[in-house]
Order: sequence, then C-alpha cells, then structure tokens
Amino acid sequence: MKILDSANSYIGRLNIRTVLYISFTLASILFIVLGTFVEWREDVTLDGMFAKEDNLDKISFLCLDANSTMLKARINMGNFILTYKDFGYNEAKSRYITPILTYVSEIKNIMGNIRSLTSNQSIKGITYKIDMELDKYQSTIFNLTDKYMALGFSNSGTYGALQSSAREIESLLDMQKNFQLKSDLLMLRRNEKNYIIQNRDLYVTKHREDSDTFKKNIASAQLPSDIKSRLITLADSYAGFFQLYCQTSDEIRTINNNYVQSIRTIEPLLASLNEEAFNSVIASRQEREESGDTISLIRWGCGFLILLGTLIIAYIISTVISRDVKECKSFAEEISTGNLTNRLRLKGKNEFTSLAIALNKMAESLSSYATKMTSSTEQYRALVENSQDLIIRYDNNYICLYMNPVCSRLDSSVDLDYFIGEPIDSKIFLSKDIALSWKEMLQKVFNTCQTQEAYYDFETPGGTIYFHARFFPEYAEGGEMKGVVITARDITMQKLEEQKNKHKEQLLIQQSKMASMGEMIGLIAHQWRQPLNALALNVNDVKDAYTFGELDARYIEESVSASLQQIEFMSKTIDDFRNFFIPAKKKVHFYVNTAIEELLSMFLQIFNKSHIDIFIKAEQGTALLTDGYPNEFKQVLLNILNNSKDAIISKKRTDTQLQGKIEISIGNNEDNSEIIVSIKDNGGGIPDDVIGKIFDSYFSTKGSEGTGVGLYMSKTIIEEKMHGKISVSNIEDGAQFIIQLPVAT
Repeated sequence: MKILDSANSYIGRLNIRTVLYISFTLASILFIVLGTFVEWREDVTLDGMFAKEDNLDKISFLCLDANSTMLKARINMGNFILTYKDFGYNEAKSRYITPILTYVSEIKNIMGNIRSLTSNQSIKGITYKIDMELDKYQSTIFNLTDKYMALGFSNSGTYGALQSSAREIESLLDMQKNFQLKSDLLMLRRNEKNYIIQNRDLYVTKHREDSDTFKKNIASAQLPSDIKSRLITLADSYAGFFQLYCQTSDEIRTINNNYVQSIRTIEPLLASLNEEAFNSVIASRQEREESGDTISLIRWGCGFLILLGTLIIAYIISTVISRDVKECKSFAEEISTGNLTNRLRLKGKNEFTSLAIALNKMAESLSSYATKMTSSTEQYRALVENSQDLIIRYDNNYICLYMNPVCSRLDSSVDLDYFIGEPIDSKIFLSKDIALSWKEMLQKVFNTCQTQEAYYDFETPGGTIYFHARFFPEYAEGGEMKGVVITARDITMQKLEEQKNKHKEQLLIQQSKMASMGEMIGLIAHQWRQPLNALALNVNDVKDAYTFGELDARYIEESVSASLQQIEFMSKTIDDFRNFFIPAKKKVHFYVNTAIEELLSMFLQIFNKSHIDIFIKAEQGTALLTDGYPNEFKQVLLNILNNSKDAIISKKRTDTQLQGKIEISIGNNEDNSEIIVSIKDNGGGIPDDVIGKIFDSYFSTKGSEGTGVGLYMSKTIIEEKMHGKISVSNIEDGAQFIIQLPVAT
C-alpha cells in the first residue's frame, strides 16, 4: 500500500507535459516491441513460405524437363521406326533406342528429385505412378525393337529369308525357262507386295491359296526330278517365311498399340503432375498473402491503440511508403533489364502491395513466356541441327550466317566455322560449280522474292550424292527481305531407286516382247516358206540344166541372182524381227504412220489367220513426226492389237458370223501440237467394273493366260518415256484406245 501511495503521489507531482512525455515514451517502447515481434513473426512465416514456393517452382521446372525429355524419347522412337531399314538395325538402335533408355532414366531421376522437394502426398503418388508406367514403357520399347530385328530388312531377318527364297525360285525357273511357273511366282509376289503395302488379311489368304496352286503346278510340271524337288522345298520355305513375316507384323502391331497406350498413360500423368505443382504454388502464394494480411492488421491495430505513437507511426508509414516506392521502382528497372528471377516482396496490404502483386504477375508471365521461347528456340535448334537436310542461311550480301551440322557430313574435310561470315564465292563449299549455281539462285530469289529450286550431284569418295535444293526468301519484321535460307535434301536413294525401276521397266518391256516370241517365230517360218521353195527350185533347175548340158555362164549368173534375191529377202526378214527386239537407248525422231506400217507388215499374218481385217486411215497433210522410241511404240501398238484380237476371238465363240475388224486412225488435234492414234475394234468392249484398272500392273482379264504386264508397260512407255497420254473407253460394239503423242519440233 505504501509503495502504491508513493507512486500515486509521484505521478500527481508530474505535470501534464511530463506525463505526456512518459506516456509517449512508454507507448513508443511498446510500439517498438510489438512492431519488432510482428516483424519477426512475419519474417519467420514468409521465409518458410518462400522456401516452400521455391521448391514448388523447382518442381514446375522439373515437370517441364520431364515433358521435354519424354518428347525427345517419342521423336527418337519415331525416327527408329522410319530409318532402321536405312541405317541398319544395330546403328539405328545405337542412334535412337539407346538415347531413349537414357531419357527414361533421366525422367525417373526427375521424379526422384520431385519427391525430395515436396511433402505433398498427391504429387509423390503421381511420381510413383509415372515410375511404374516408365517401366512398362521401357519393356514395350525392348519388345518392339526385338520384333523389328526379327522382322528384318534387305538380306536379314524374316524379310531377308523371304526374299532370298523367292530369288532362288526365280533363278531356277529362269534356268529352266518355265514361264508358266514364273507367272505363278509373280502372282505370289504380287500378293506379298500388296500385303506389305496394305497389310490386309485378304492377301494372306490369297497368298496361301496361290502358294498351294504353285506347288501343285511344280509337281505337275515337266522338270528334272532334282529341280522339281528343290523347287517344292523352296516353295514350302517361301510360304513358311511369309507366314512368319505376317505373324511378326501382327505382333509388332499389338506391341505398337501397347506402346501408344503407354504414351497415352504417361503424358496425362505428367500433365497432372504439372497441374498439381502449379495448384500448390497458387495455394502457397494465397496462404502467404493471407498471412501477410493478418500480420498487417495486427500492426495497424497496435498503432491505433497507441494514440501517443502517432508521430512515430506516421514516420514509419512515410518510411514504408518511400521504401515501397523505391523497391517498386528498383524491381521495375530489373524487369526492364531482363532480370526475371527476383520477386517483389512488400509487407502489408495497400496500393503498393497490389502494385507489387501486379509486377510479380507480370514478371512471372514474362518469365513463363521467356521459358517457352527458350524451349521453343531449343526445340527449333535441335530440329535444325538434327535434321538430315542441309540448312544454310545467307544475308542479302551473300554472306554465310549459319550452316547446320549435316553440312560437315557432306564435306567432312572442312570445319563449319570456316564458312560462317564468308561470301558464298569466297570459300567454296562442296564444289565451285555448285557455289556459282547457288549464287545465281540467290540472285533470282533476291530479284523475284520467290522460292527457287534446283537439283545437284556431288562426287564423294563413297560415290555420287544427289540432292534437291530449295531457296526460300527470309523476311525481317518490317516485311523487307533480309536473306535466303537454303535447304537441300539427300535424294540419292530415290535417284538410285528410279534408275533401278527404269531398268526393271526395260526388263518388263523385253519380257512383254518375248511373250510374243512363239507367234513371231511362226511368222518368220511363214515368211521364209516361199523363198525356201524358190531356192529349192533354183537348185533343182541347175541340176537339170547340168544333166541336159544347158549349164553355161549366163544360166549360172541368172540362177545365182535369183537365189541371192531370195536370200536377201530372208535376211531382211531376220533383220526386221531382230530390230524389233532391240530396246532403244535414246530418243529419235520417227514417223508414227511408218512405224505402224512396219509393224503390220511383220504381224499382219497373225490377224489374217484369225480372220480379222485391219484398216488404216491417215488424214492428209497431218504432222506425224514425233520424238521417242519407235520399237517401244510398236510394242505398245502390238499389245493393244493383240488385246483386240483376243477380244474378237472370244466374241466369235458366241457369234460365229462375226467378221473381226480393227480400225487404226491417225491424225492431229486442232492446233496440230499432238498426234492422235485411235485403235477401234468390234470385240464387245471391256466390262465397266474393270475398265478403270486396265492399266494397273499385274492386272489381267485373261486369268492364268495373261501376265498383267502388257498394258501397264504400254502406259509407262507412252506417258513416262514419250511424254504422251493413253486412254481407253467402250464404244458401240467394242473398245477404243487413244494414244496422244507430242509433235516433234
């Protein structure tokens, strides 16, 4: 009581100014203590939240890395399937499959890192699911590549064994000159080809049926027993390998479906993981903002309760405002310089806090955009640098700005940096001729602002490389042209395949000619019968003249002259047929009407024998000179005439009074730029359901008697080799073929 009384007495003696001073001092001390506590609590809370947000940001970036790595794995798998036949299985596996396994390991490591950065059980659960799906994905990759290895290509695997057995059968049939069995084999190969291209079970059944027929035909063929036994063994092997090839292809489709299903499972999980991480970041930031709001309310409540601290509070407020303004200004300057890693952290809830939130969101948006742009740029760079196409950029001064790595594979002796920054004709890439041609193409692009293209070939120690180059204009943001991008694609394999196909076409043409060999030999015999009789008469006449003493120099001279005339006629007959069989190596000018007349002079007997009349009608004053291959043109015409002959003979079986007639008309179109050859017959026409397929390869309406080669090769000769057109249509009582050829200039 005494102490309290003493205190009251002491306070009573204090003047108001002192009381105010003491109260102000106590209030200031209390405000400082409370303010310090609030600041400390805020720092502890926010530090923990910032650490949590940093971990979640790291998780978001790891999710992006996982998505990018998964995309690389998918691209590599696609490249393996597309290119393993070109590179070979082992090299393709080394190029693409080994990196895929590395990518899978990287994604698993990323999932482990994510688990170490979070305590969120939902995120951890997703990462464990992704790990399990990655194991399935990796197992699917192993199964798929093993099946591709078993399937094989070229001379390896099931496909190689299939081709090897087919080639050996074909070789034996060629040795035995058995064209019927070879035709059966061609039908089998066609089914094989249709299955590989269309992958339809219809061709598997068809192949099995034709294979059984083929083996029966071998058994009934007139062949040596050892050859027949070998052919049957090879036919069984060929059928077995084809069935194994089909089975392996089905297994690959099944495994490929599992592979696609695995991808469709992993990618949504990665997306879900990314979304979960993003939602956690948003929730954490909302929690931080709510915590900041609570602490700010406590701070301002203390200020209002302590009225005597108004001046200090005002001072603190002014200090906070100036600090916020300074921090906002400093943060805005950092953003303008490109520093998007920092974030503005203002305390309280006011206009500056809202401004700070807006600035932070702007920085996050810019950072996200920059990340996407960086990722897009890296992906673009990866595509360009890993592209199999040559890519080069030149500016409008013909200075080289960029060359992708594939350029060094074309000219391995030179470093790419050797060309960067140099004019196109200063340091020669590939060859001087190519460099000069490229400069001309660049000039065309700059002059016309249009894409240009050209084809080139380049000699290397490994052989000639053919490539197709395109020159694209490159524009600046203002729309003005700033340079040219060159892309060049290696078309060596395509070029070689074209040459190979051209050779095959020549063989098919020759086979088509050989198919008529029997009739031609009969024609030669017919042509020779009369001169041989004349020679026999001359010889007997000389003998009789000698017997009766009438043989003198004049008599011998006349007999020899007559005999030589007959021999010359026989020799010309041989020359005509021999020339018909010789394939042309280059184009020549020839008259279409002359070629037709020469053909009919050789083969007219065939049609006369079948009681078929052939009429030729050529318009007067027409331009009939064309540029092409006369023997091949004759073969086309003979194929069409033979088809008309067969159609007429078939129709005569039901119409015995029919007089076969074929009419050949020769003329020009309206502007005399084309030669029009029309072949009409009265053989009843072509069924509507097959007329559209009449020019397809291996398509025949004659069953086992036809090869399906003649009209296909006719279309190839006319349209591809002689740059003309051939068509067919039905007329009133038959069919009409029309051939259009350009007039020679």
